[in-house]
Amino acid sequence: VSLRPGAKVLSRACPLFVALAEEGWVDGELPALAAREYLGDWCGPNAAERPDVLVLGCTHFPLLRAVIERELGPEVQIVD
Repeated sequence: VSLRPGAKVLSRACPLFVALAEEGWVDGELPALAAREYLGDWCGPNAAERPDVLVLGCTHFPLLRAVIERELGPEVQIVD
């Protein structure tokens, strides 16, 4: 933030992503529903706030990257 004073940093806890990754449920409707629940206000055409960049802050989250990308859309850069 000190390099870009206007930047806004948001965080979101997504604990169910860990369980989904550990169970191997990384694609399909269940992970998509979890992604929509956790990230829903950042998704879709009526998103209140869409991040420019999303940092996957857990070693489990890259397993769900494809689902997260589909929900957020291609304009959000994802950093692992």
